[in-house]
Amino acid sequence: MHDDKAETTWPQLIAALASRRKQETRRKDTMKTTAIEAVERAIEELSKAKLFCADTERRSELNKNAPHHPPLCTEIDIGRRGYT
Repeated sequence: MHDDKAETTWPQLIAALASRRKQETRRKDTMKTTAIEAVERAIEELSKAKLFCADTERRSELNKNAPHHPPLCTEIDIGRRGYT
């Protein structure tokens, strides 16, 4: 009788371990995907900031060349956009 219980327990144990491994693999894959997506978003934000800075530099040059016009981009604008 004890042997019968062991026979039914081992397959269940093996199935449970396999299921846990699959869950762990899925969790790791999800973490990797989340990390990759976060890096992609950061790169996109940095690209936007770089473009914004380049645009600000261009505007700054325009402002120097035409000092009688009001500045096109101020430090307040930069701070408002979160690129300080």
